Amino acid sequence: MSRTAIRNVQWVVAWNAAEDRHEYRRDVDVVFENDRIVHVGPGDTTPADETIDGRSLMVVPGLVNIHTHASHISNGKGLNEEIDSKLMFNTTLFEINPLLRLRPEYVTACYEVAACELVKSGCTTFVEMTSPYPEWVENANRTGIRTFIGPGFSSSRYYTPNGHAMRYEWDEAKGREQFARAIEIVDALRKDPESRVQPILYPMQVDSCTEELMRDAIDAARERDLPIQTHASQSVVEFREMMDRHGLTPVQWLAELGFLGPKAALGHALFTDEHPKLHWPNRDDLALLVESGTTVAHCPVIQARRGRLLQSFSSYMKAGVNLGIGCDTFPFNAIDEVRWATIMCKVATEDTHSITLGDSFRAATVGGAKALGRDDLGRVSVGAKADFMLVDMDHPLMQPSHDPLRSLFFSALERPIRDVYVDGRRVVADGEVLTMDHRAAAHRLHEGQMQTIATMPERDWAGRTVDEVFPRCIPMCRCC
Repeated sequence: MSRTAIRNVQWVVAWNAAEDRHEYRRDVDVVFENDRIVHVGPGDTTPADETIDGRSLMVVPGLVNIHTHASHISNGKGLNEEIDSKLMFNTTLFEINPLLRLRPEYVTACYEVAACELVKSGCTTFVEMTSPYPEWVENANRTGIRTFIGPGFSSSRYYTPNGHAMRYEWDEAKGREQFARAIEIVDALRKDPESRVQPILYPMQVDSCTEELMRDAIDAARERDLPIQTHASQSVVEFREMMDRHGLTPVQWLAELGFLGPKAALGHALFTDEHPKLHWPNRDDLALLVESGTTVAHCPVIQARRGRLLQSFSSYMKAGVNLGIGCDTFPFNAIDEVRWATIMCKVATEDTHSITLGDSFRAATVGGAKALGRDDLGRVSVGAKADFMLVDMDHPLMQPSHDPLRSLFFSALERPIRDVYVDGRRVVADGEVLTMDHRAAAHRLHEGQMQTIATMPERDWAGRTVDEVFPRCIPMCRCC
C-alpha cells in the first residue's frame, strides 16, 4: 500500500457532506492511500511513503467533464470557430461538421491532443462519446485519465443537400449493427468495475434514432445500471423535426419513452420549450427534467461561439435541474468552460447576482459525478477517489488570493495548475502530461487536418474549397 501525505496545505477545497457543499479549509493535511483519500484535516502524523510540502499549494477536486467528443472534434481548430449555417438557425451540425471528417489514422492523435488539454486544465474524469474505433479503449487506458466511454449508434445520419434544408438518410440495419457493437464494448468494460475506463450507453441524437432503437438503449442501460446520454434539444431544426414527427418536444418524447432518470443526461438541452428563440406557448420541459432527476450537460463555449445561450443556467438550477459541464469541442479547457458558464449566465439574465462561481463549480464537480452515479468523484473528502489538482498559490496570476477559486477560474485558468492526480497517480507534473506526448500528437493532428482540407470539396454539397467555407480571419498577402 502506498501512502502520500500533502502536509500543511495552504488552501483545500474540501467537501462537507453534512452541508452538501464545497468549502475552504486552511493549513490542513490531505492524505491518500493508493487510489482513495483517507484524511482531510490537521495533525496527521502517520508515516507516509511520500510527503509533499503543501504550504504554497491549493488542493482542488478534479473536474468532471460530462460531454466531450475528443476523438475527432479538434480537427476543426483554426477553421470553424466563427462559422455556422446562417440558413439553418446558426448550427454547424448539418453542413459544417461533415466537412471536417478526420481520416482514421489521425484519430488517436486527435484524442491525445484533447486528453492532454483536459487533464492539464484540471479535468480528472471525462465522458467521451463517438463512433467506436479499434484503438479507442487502449487510448483511454493509456491517458491515465478517468474516462467514461460511450460507443455511439444511430438509425440515420443527417445532411444538407443545399445549405438550407436538413435531410435524414435512414439505415436501420446499420443502426442495429452499431448498437450490437456498442453492447459488446460496454459489456467487456463492465467486467472490471475498478478500471478507470467505464462505459455508458450513447444513442447519438434524439432525432437520429428510431423509437425502437432508443427503447432498446434505455432497456440496456437500466438492465446494466449504467449512465445513458444523448443529444437533445440542441438545435432549433431538431426541435421542429421532433414536433413534426411526434407532436412532442425532444424532452417530452424522451420522457414518454422512459429515457429520463437519475443516470440520464441530455447533451446541451438548450432549446427546451423555455427558450425564447422558439416562442413556444408551453413550459413543461424543465419540470420533466426535475421530476426525473435528469442531468443537463451544459457546454457554454461552443454555444457562445454560435451566438447562443442557455436560457439560463440559473433558471435551470433554481428549477431544480441537476447540471453538469462539458467541453463538447475544442478547446478542451475544462477550467475555462466553468468560467464561461458563469459569465454567460450573467449575460443571459442581465444580472450579476444570478449565479456565482460556486454554482458553476459545483456543476463541474459533484453535478457531473451525480449524472454518472458516482458519489466518490468531484470532491476532496475521506473515501473519495484521489482525483485532484495541485494549484501553485505562489504563481503571480493567483495573487491576490482572498478567494482563490475566483483567482483561479476568472484570472489564472490552467496556468498555475502544477500537478494533477487521478486514482492517486500523478498524471501531470509541473504542468506537463506524463502519459502522452502532447507536442507530437499536435503535430500529427496538423497533418490530419491538411488531409481533411485537401479532400473537403468532395464532402461539400456545393464542392467548395476550404477558403470558400472557412475564410481566414485576415486575408493572406497577395504576394504569397
